[in-house]
Amino acid sequence: MYHQYVETEKRVMAALDGIFPFIVGMHLLATDPDNTYLIMPLTPGGNLFDLVYERGSLGEYMARFYSAQILLALEFLHATGFVHRDLKPENVLIDANGYLRLADFSMIKSIGRGRTYTFCGTPDYMAPEIFTYKGYSQAVDFWSLGAMMYELTTGRTPFEGPDVGTIFQNALNTNYNLDVGFSPSLQSLLRNMLQPDLSKRYGNLKNGVIDIKKHPWFRPVNWLQIINQKMEAPFKPDLEWISKKEIRNILDSYENEYVDF
Repeated sequence: MYHQYVETEKRVMAALDGIFPFIVGMHLLATDPDNTYLIMPLTPGGNLFDLVYERGSLGEYMARFYSAQILLALEFLHATGFVHRDLKPENVLIDANGYLRLADFSMIKSIGRGRTYTFCGTPDYMAPEIFTYKGYSQAVDFWSLGAMMYELTTGRTPFEGPDVGTIFQNALNTNYNLDVGFSPSLQSLLRNMLQPDLSKRYGNLKNGVIDIKKHPWFRPVNWLQIINQKMEAPFKPDLEWISKKEIRNILDSYENEYVDF
C-alpha cells in the first residue's frame, strides 16, 4: 500500500536534493508493483545512533561538531516553512567525509509560522507540547536537538524510563540529570533547550536560532568552516567495506515511531 508518508518523503527529498549540504536528497525514484524505492546518496558511515552505541558516548567536542550541522539543517528547514518532527540520532546519517545528512522526512510538515496538532515522533525526543496535544510549532525540533545533544555527550537519552508514560512525565517535569560531567556552558544550553515553557525555550524566542548559535557552548564553532565542510571531521568511516548493517539502518529508520492519524 502506498503510504501517505512515503509520498511526503518523496516530494521533500526530491525538492531538497543538492540544495543544502546537511540534508539528504533523492537521486532517483523507482517503483515496482509492490514497492517504492527512494535512491539516496551513499552514506557509508551509518547513523549517529550506531556511532553512539559503539562508543558509549562521544564527548562534548564531537557532540558540538555534529550538533552544529544539525542546527544548520534545522535552520534551513525552518526557513522554508518545514518542521521535521522526528529528529533523533537514527535519522542522521554520516557521509564518506564524516559530515552529516539529516534524513527521514516521513513526518515532515510545512506549517510556516503556524501550529499543528498531530501526535507523532519518537517518545525519547518528543517535546511536551506534542504529547499534551496543545498544538506545536517548529520549536519542537529544538527540544529534540537538545535531547540529542545530551545523548551524544553521555550515551543515553535524558528522559529515559521503563515505559512511554514515564518518559513523558520525566520530560514534562524536566526530570533529568545534568550532573554527569557536562561543562557549565553545556548545562546552561540544555536547560534553555529542554525547556517546556515555550516562552523561554531557545530557538523559539525573539532572536530565533541565533540564541543557540551564539551561546557560549557553540563559541568554538567556525560556522563558515562547518557549512563549507572545511573542518576536519573527528570520525571518518572506513570505506574499505560497507556492512549489511549500514543498509539495514535505512530500512529500520521507520521503526519505533508514533503516528496518530
